[in-house]
Amino acid sequence: MRKWGVVVVALVLLASGACTGSEESGRRPGVTAPTGPSTSAQPRSSTPVQAAVSFELLAARAVHTASELSSGRVLVAGGCVTDGCGLATAETFIISSDGASVVRGPDLLGPRDGHTATVVSDGDVVLIGGYPGEGRPPLAAVEVFDADSGSIRLLGELSQPRGGHGSALLGGESILVVGGWIARRTFTASAEVVHVSAGSVARVEPLPVALHAMDAVSLADGRVLVTGGELEGGGVTDGAWIYDPESDSWSETGAMTEPRSKHFSLLLPNATVLVIGGAGDDQAIHSSTEVYDPATGMFTAGPDLVEPRYKLRGGAVLLDGERVVVGGGGRTVEMIDLRLGSSAIVADLGSQGSFATTTGLGTDQVLVLGGYDQNIDLRRRVRVISVT
Repeated sequence: MRKWGVVVVALVLLASGACTGSEESGRRPGVTAPTGPSTSAQPRSSTPVQAAVSFELLAARAVHTASELSSGRVLVAGGCVTDGCGLATAETFIISSDGASVVRGPDLLGPRDGHTATVVSDGDVVLIGGYPGEGRPPLAAVEVFDADSGSIRLLGELSQPRGGHGSALLGGESILVVGGWIARRTFTASAEVVHVSAGSVARVEPLPVALHAMDAVSLADGRVLVTGGELEGGGVTDGAWIYDPESDSWSETGAMTEPRSKHFSLLLPNATVLVIGGAGDDQAIHSSTEVYDPATGMFTAGPDLVEPRYKLRGGAVLLDGERVVVGGGGRTVEMIDLRLGSSAIVADLGSQGSFATTTGLGTDQVLVLGGYDQNIDLRRRVRVISVT
């Protein structure tokens, strides 16, 4: 049996504040009570402030994004930044490729959390949708972080503002945006494509059903797989759909082995997709995974997780062709060995990390950042874990 040695090489773990917020039924599903000023998206550009900052400032966030750049550095953007997730931020940070230092990046056009971030073929990062604050409509703004100049620019706006949506790369330079939360108790089936090179956004065929908290992942053949999600009338679906950009059409594919929302999916080197965790509701949290095979259109059971997990978007990363490290949505970090079909704990985080991100640092390290616990108190955590 192959064995993996695991060493924690950096740790910033700060005590959380005394606030003990809780999720309320009137809040947006999956993104809890962010508040903050609404900012109109106006064209402008900014350059990063290349000054070192403390990991303490970086660590206190959840529902953010963390994107690995072509240089190996990591762009952290937005997120909620107070216990109770009552305040979103426009801050960005750039972490060095070894996880040892961090500098301030350019501010976003306005505060946001619950957005998506997609790295396109030229290395830029496209940030889409999300929420500017509790009680305010979701965002339409599409922003681009230019990896060469280190600046932010406004690309355009979605025709349907949304958060909790799915986004997936199409052909390297376009992004499918689908579904999401658009108002209280109202989800959307609408879909749009962001054409990054052209600087335009166009409506495409809508998903057959309105969903929130689903996941979307690019397939090796250029299509997109959308799985699960919360239904507007209540409940969670086990459904899955394929978007074909050539025909601008959706087709239903085989159902998952169980309903999932707030899960996460990764394309594997053999062109299959690993679907990780999620929940049938906020109490029935899954420890199961499953594997989708585009050749058969079927899902089959994958390796079980050691710990049940949800609120997992951005919470797992494929390190190489054999290992998936899952650091979000739970109290631990575990590694799925795809060859052996098993998973094992590799680090103890000490407390829940909902909406924490897990990002690769080279081939043998991961960065686990942020998240909140069951009381929605921020964990103020940065862990760099070496797996050799």
